[in-house]
Amino acid sequence: MPFLRGFHVVPAVVLAAVFGSAAARSAPAPAAAGDATIQLHWKSDMTVEKFGITIPSETWIKGNKVRVVAQTPVGESVTVIRDGTAWVRTPLLAMKARVGSEGGGGADPGLDIARDLDAFLAKGTKLGSETVDGEVCEMWKTTRTEQGKTLEMTLWISPTLKFPRQIRMQTEMGDALIRNREIEKKVTLPDSEFEPDLTVTYREMSDVLKKLQQDAGTAPPR
Repeated sequence: MPFLRGFHVVPAVVLAAVFGSAAARSAPAPAAAGDATIQLHWKSDMTVEKFGITIPSETWIKGNKVRVVAQTPVGESVTVIRDGTAWVRTPLLAMKARVGSEGGGGADPGLDIARDLDAFLAKGTKLGSETVDGEVCEMWKTTRTEQGKTLEMTLWISPTLKFPRQIRMQTEMGDALIRNREIEKKVTLPDSEFEPDLTVTYREMSDVLKKLQQDAGTAPPR
């Protein structure tokens, strides 16, 4: 994988590890009553602080279907999550992974917040309040366990939107700060936009990420 050598390892691993594996873990749980009516759309800017890279993205949630389009350092990344599988297509590679309870993935914060914010925060800790984008937001800290690791997330919740305007979370590449904007509870995309592009070949995500991390020197070879 020559494109992983030297400086180019940064965009490649950010692309695959941050968006790919995050998408795989961000799987909807099995649909509950009323989930099919959920609609949520927003834009985000994710800053990976270790590298000073900011990646804009746009997310649509429609029931248990998710579409994320991100503008990464190496081009556009499109993630579709539906029917228990995450499909990630990038200019460099395409990956897929089983997600949710069957695939061993964690719950998706975006979907959990959209469904039931109070339940999502039930095990969290309220830290106080801060102003984000001109609105006083409640600060909450939550933790979750993934593959034996405890990961922390801090959220700044808008009281009017019932959705985070800002999130600080841990990723494979270190801490990331996510700023959400243009948040709306409606989706105008047709259902066809929530279908994966099956004209490309998708490799298993776990194999791709392991290879990327080894080539980047972030994981020991087997």
